[in-house]
Amino acid sequence: MKKRENQELNAENMTVEKKDLGRKARQIIFSTNAVIFTAVVLVVFVLLNIVIEQIPLNLDLTEEKLYTLTETSEKVLDELEEKVEIYALYDRVSGESDSDKSSVIKVLDLYNNHRNIDVSYVDISKKPAFVKNLVGENNAADYSSGDYIVKCGDKTRKIDSSDMYITYEQQVYYFYTQKTTTGLAVETKVTGAIVRVTSEVPKIYWSVDFGEAVVNDAEYSTFVNNIEDSNYDIVPLNLKTQDIPADASVIFFVRPTADLDDKTVDKLEYWFDRGGNAFFFMDPKDSKGNFINVNFTNFNKVLLRFGLKINDDFVEEGEDYRSNTKDEEDSYFLMSTLSAGSLENEESYKLYCFNTRSVSLLTTLNSSYYETASLLETSDEATSIILSDGKTGTAGKKIVAASSTCVAGHKESKAVLFGSSANLQSLQVSWGGNAGIKLVKDNLNWMNLNSVENPGDSIDAKYLNSVVKTIVDATESEQKVLAIIIAIAVPLVVFVAGFIVWLRRRHL
Repeated sequence: MKKRENQELNAENMTVEKKDLGRKARQIIFSTNAVIFTAVVLVVFVLLNIVIEQIPLNLDLTEEKLYTLTETSEKVLDELEEKVEIYALYDRVSGESDSDKSSVIKVLDLYNNHRNIDVSYVDISKKPAFVKNLVGENNAADYSSGDYIVKCGDKTRKIDSSDMYITYEQQVYYFYTQKTTTGLAVETKVTGAIVRVTSEVPKIYWSVDFGEAVVNDAEYSTFVNNIEDSNYDIVPLNLKTQDIPADASVIFFVRPTADLDDKTVDKLEYWFDRGGNAFFFMDPKDSKGNFINVNFTNFNKVLLRFGLKINDDFVEEGEDYRSNTKDEEDSYFLMSTLSAGSLENEESYKLYCFNTRSVSLLTTLNSSYYETASLLETSDEATSIILSDGKTGTAGKKIVAASSTCVAGHKESKAVLFGSSANLQSLQVSWGGNAGIKLVKDNLNWMNLNSVENPGDSIDAKYLNSVVKTIVDATESEQKVLAIIIAIAVPLVVFVAGFIVWLRRRHL
């Protein structure tokens, strides 16, 4: 009996041992599975991170979609057949630490995602010869650290660092103003520059031999940038030593202080006979505010073929038509009216003219060879001062800008004559608006120079929410979202999965 009890007890102990062994085996299996599961999750997580790093991820949470390209830009970039290089003339790492440059970098990254766009960052303090090698020694002086170069083949386009931003200027103290960035114009400038370096555009040659304002003068930078943004190239021209290039569409004479020489007159006559076009901005004052007492005999000889004449006077507007009727010194701020002239489809509008001469429409025996039109006129109360003797001229309405079409040569040619370029100057544009620049651009269109329409012109600047930057930075938002996913979501999924497995297996 006792023997039987011992046998039963041994059998029971063996059963318990078997159960313990089975439980331990299952625990080992479950532990191994948990380790394998954790390892698999970690491997998948690492691989997922590697894949995500290769995918351009942009979560643009800004209200104005500051860091999203418009459909216009996407279309331009998708249709590119040539390689375009964009160079930012600063170190990327230092640029990312600058609040303004970092915004530009984020937009440039969007361009860099396209197959035919390469964006590079070059610290020209470490590579001083870079710009000279890229754009040539003559043009290198125009570039500074922070600027941008867009290049395709042998064509380059400069984007000034300040042109990438919309700024608000506020006077803090009497002699001190503070600029605040209120928006980005990156897409407008970059897409426009890409179109310009990948397409054939009309060339405007800017005469520099007769005391004119120079093309890269800051005084006219707003005007030049506006014209170039409309898809024209502006190139300096030395008429005394150079022939007029075959690719010249129009020549600008901006505030000359000396008359043309006879050889240049012959060059221009020959060129106009073959369809050349020109703009003449014949200011009565030089850059220092002194009257230009020059007899423009040869300029008027050239203008004669168009039935136009520049007068030796200085126009003063009537008191009721000045910008400030209480200021006697303000008599040269004319509120002039745009007459139809060559711009038949343009609505009449008013704009300020500063420091202007009057111009005349001639009636001669050859008038059948040209068709003149008044563009800008004063009120009937205007008067003028004769520059040569200081006497007061006749009172009455004055024409201060005119256009003409000449059909006397082998081909039709056109000319526009302004009594002043002052309302194209950057300071005056900031005060009186860009109506003067618009008038020039409208007349360029009237000349029908076959300028390629630039899609970049239709892209508006994108503004921040307020004068002071208060928006949440898009990249910071992306970083926060990804940080939440990586630091919380993924571990939470692993924990929940492990907890469920433990609940199901703990009683086995």
